[in-house]
Amino acid sequence: TIDYEAFIPTENPNPYASLVYNIKPKEIELELVNISDCDFGMLEKVTVYIVDDGVTGSVSNFILQDPNDPNATHNAVKAGEYLNIPEGIGSTMSLSVNQDAVLDQFIQAGTFQTFMSMTFDKAFTSSEAIIKSKMTLGVTLLNE
Repeated sequence: TIDYEAFIPTENPNPYASLVYNIKPKEIELELVNISDCDFGMLEKVTVYIVDDGVTGSVSNFILQDPNDPNATHNAVKAGEYLNIPEGIGSTMSLSVNQDAVLDQFIQAGTFQTFMSMTFDKAFTSSEAIIKSKMTLGVTLLNE
């Protein structure tokens, strides 16, 4: 079993992010794009965080969003996870979304980081795995 963590620079390409609030993840989908003879069954678990630019280290260095007070000072939020990934799941999977996550400060900043924490429990033969991630958001429109 091997734990792997990575920060991925991320951008919000939508220029209208300032017109919405209460931005929440609705769906997070991962796709394994470069290994045809392998699937996500190589993983035991995966967790995805959204993190402010400039934050380094690992989850223990994050100030995680408090679900009881999403406006309290924080620099990271757990967006979703998949625990106990089954054999034969295939090359795409949808994570369980953190219903309490509010992403306003990250999406409205325009640039942030996606942090993926994975536990591999099986080997694969490729020198690298390319994982494409897609997050669908739900928002509330400002009425100003």
